[in-house]
Amino acid sequence: MTKEFSRVDGVAHILMECIQGNGMEVLPFFANGKKSNFQPVRYGQCWVFAAVTCTVLRCLGIPTRVVTNFDSAHDTDGNLTIDNYFNVEGDDIGGSADSVWNFHVWNECWMVRNDLDPGYDGWQVVDATPQEESDDTFCCGPASVKAIKDGELEYKYDAPFVFAEVNAQRVNWLMFADGTKMKMDVDVLNVGHCVSTKKCGKDEREDITHLYKYPDGSTEEAEIFKKAKIVIAAPAPPKTLKVSLKVNQPIYIGQTVSVSLVISNKSSEEKVCTVNFWAKKRKYDGCVEKGTIKKLKKEITIPAVKDKSIPLELSYQDYGIFPDMYYGMRLITYVTDKSPENNVAAMKDIGLLNPALTIKMQNYHAYVGEKVHVEISFTNPFALPLKKCFMTIEGNGLVEDQTRVKFDDVKPNALAKVKCDFTPKKPGQRKLLVDIDCDLVQNVKGSLRIEVQKKN
Repeated sequence: MTKEFSRVDGVAHILMECIQGNGMEVLPFFANGKKSNFQPVRYGQCWVFAAVTCTVLRCLGIPTRVVTNFDSAHDTDGNLTIDNYFNVEGDDIGGSADSVWNFHVWNECWMVRNDLDPGYDGWQVVDATPQEESDDTFCCGPASVKAIKDGELEYKYDAPFVFAEVNAQRVNWLMFADGTKMKMDVDVLNVGHCVSTKKCGKDEREDITHLYKYPDGSTEEAEIFKKAKIVIAAPAPPKTLKVSLKVNQPIYIGQTVSVSLVISNKSSEEKVCTVNFWAKKRKYDGCVEKGTIKKLKKEITIPAVKDKSIPLELSYQDYGIFPDMYYGMRLITYVTDKSPENNVAAMKDIGLLNPALTIKMQNYHAYVGEKVHVEISFTNPFALPLKKCFMTIEGNGLVEDQTRVKFDDVKPNALAKVKCDFTPKKPGQRKLLVDIDCDLVQNVKGSLRIEVQKKN
C-alpha cells in the first residue's frame, strides 16, 4: 500500500478506504450486527483478536501474520524496567503497575511507510489488544519492526512500547517489614524471547526474534540500547553466598516437580545459613496468588568454598489445589546469613505441559462423501482417574459443525484411545482440530492434516 499515514486513526481509516475503493463487503456481521440478529463480541483474549485482525486484513489484500512474544513486558512508565516487589513470605506486594505476561499476541502487516525514512517499509506491528493509550486512544501501531530492532523509537507509531515488550529488563526486589529492600537480581534475558509466527505452508513455528532484536549481550544490542538512551540497571552486588534454583524439564501436569536449591559458599569460612523457600501459583499476567503451594524453612551449614544442594519435590497433591488452564508456578528462595549484607535470594518461573495427543487416520485415503475414521490417543499423566471426559473435533470441509464425543473414564497413568468418524464435504488439504477436556486437565489440543480427494 502506498497510502501515507496521518495517525492511522488507525489502520481503520485506511481499511475503510480500501473497502470503499474496491466495493468490498468484509465481514458484514461487524457492520450489520443488529440486522442479522447477532450480538457483538465485547471481550476476548489477545490471540482471539489477533486472529480476527489477521482475517480482516487478509480479506482486504494486506499481507498479515499473527506473532507471539513470550514473556512479554508491559512497561507502563516507559523506563524499560519491570520492577517486581516481594515480601519475605514470597508474596507479590505490588508497588509497580509493570508486569511480564507469559505471552502476548499481536499482528504484523506488510505496508509501505511513506511517513518514515526510506528502509522502514515492510512488516509493521499492529496490536488489536492495546495495553496503553496512544494519543488519548487505546491503540498500538503500526510500528515498523525494523525501527524497533534499530532502536529508532521516535518513529511512529508506538515504537517505544513495542520495543519495551521485547527488550525490558526485569528487576526483582525483596521488601522487609522495616521498609528496607534488597535487590534479588537483574534479569536482562527474561523478556522477549522466542518471538514466533507460523511458517508459510507448514504447521511449524518460525522464530523471528532476530527481526525484533539483536542477540542478548551482543555489541549490537549495546549500541542500540545506547541509541535508545536505555540505562541498564546495576546488577545485584557480589556476595560470598550465591543461591540458584534448578528444575527438571520438561514437566507434565500431574507429575512431580523435582527442584534443587543450590547454595554456594564462596568465602574461606564455614557458613551457617537459614534457607527459606516458597512455591506460589503464578498467573498468566505475571502476578502470584497469596496462597502457598509449598514452603520450607531450614538451617544448614556450608563448608568453605563448597556448594550444598537441597532437593525438594512438588507433587500434584501440592500444586493441584490451585487448578487453572495455565498451571504456572513461581519458585522463590531467600537465604539469610549472620551478616545481612550476604543475604541472597533467587526466583524462577515454571510452567507445566499438557499431555501430547496422537491422531491417526484409520483409512488409507480420505474421499469427499465417504466416512473417515480416526483414532485419538493420549496417556493420562495423573496417578488419579480422569473423569467427565469429552472430545471436541472440528475442521473446515471435514466436520460440518463442532462435534462433541463423550468417552469413558481413563484409569491412572493409562493410555486412552478414542475413536470417531466424519464425512468430508470438500476436497483439498484440510486440517482436523481436536480438543480434549476432563475434570483434571483441560485444553489438551492436537491437529492432523488430511488430504481429501474427489472420488473418480
